[in-house]
Amino acid sequence: MSYCANPPDDAPVISLTLAGTGEPLLRMEKRLSCAAGGAGIRLMLDIRKDIDALDIPEAETPLVLYEGKMIFSGLPRTEEIEAWLKKRFEYPTALPGIRQRDSSKRDSNMKNIKVLGTGCANCKTTLKLIEEAAKAKGVAVELEKIEDLQSIMSYGVMSTPGVVVDGKVVHAGGVPSRDKIAGWL
Repeated sequence: MSYCANPPDDAPVISLTLAGTGEPLLRMEKRLSCAAGGAGIRLMLDIRKDIDALDIPEAETPLVLYEGKMIFSGLPRTEEIEAWLKKRFEYPTALPGIRQRDSSKRDSNMKNIKVLGTGCANCKTTLKLIEEAAKAKGVAVELEKIEDLQSIMSYGVMSTPGVVVDGKVVHAGGVPSRDKIAGWL
């Protein structure tokens, strides 16, 4: 689960084709959405699961195509996708209605947050509170739910829900307060 910045209503739109299957396809869709939001661009995706029908030379899946040409294969980093999107839509700052985004600001605000828990009510509440706080503050976060007990224990968390922000355990046990969550963002 992920929350990414939403582009403004007057943002330019780009249409891309996303081809692949399974978990890699879902991860790529999430990365594309986050990158487009960070670049201030609205994204229209045409998702294809029949890669053979696209007549593209063999490549690592998933594939991203723009105007029929492959631009990414495999799982590039969100930052790489965002940089490509920004190059497609370089506008002078004098144009009305076009918002320039400072990539360094977005990158410094982007948080990777993992909620560790087996799916209990407190874990779900914690996840929901983090999403709400991120939306309220306008902060882009990559939110991940970790339910595998062995993975949870690898963080040294013995009481759930646990919260990991940018690789550091910041909370374990019980639902964190809204103020505490806001401090993480």
